[in-house]
Amino acid sequence: MVNYNAKGFIGRDLRLSMWIPANLAGKVVGKRGSNISNIQKETKTSLLEARPAFNESLWSPVIIDGEIVNVKAAYNAIAKIVDNEVDDVVAEFLFDKRRHNFLLGRKGFEIIKIISAKTSV
Repeated sequence: MVNYNAKGFIGRDLRLSMWIPANLAGKVVGKRGSNISNIQKETKTSLLEARPAFNESLWSPVIIDGEIVNVKAAYNAIAKIVDNEVDDVVAEFLFDKRRHNFLLGRKGFEIIKIISAKTSV
């Protein structure tokens, strides 16, 4: 069951995907998942270490779900384990679908105006 707070956010506000060196993924997970479990408990986040479909990739994604402050703490803990050797980071803000119009405006025109004003497009 998904819970929404008064602002319309899902119980987890942010999903952060970060890519770490594949050869350090085991270090992040830890023996029998001990490191990843500790990070989840300490930061109150949900972590998923997603192995790439092919074994030759040099990078492995780690997906962190939670409240913004907690996601940042989990990111910092993982970055410390991999000695700050992090490649790309993608942040997704999770909104209740009923609030999309509030953010985007009618038919998306509000967000288009903002992007156009900032980028001269």
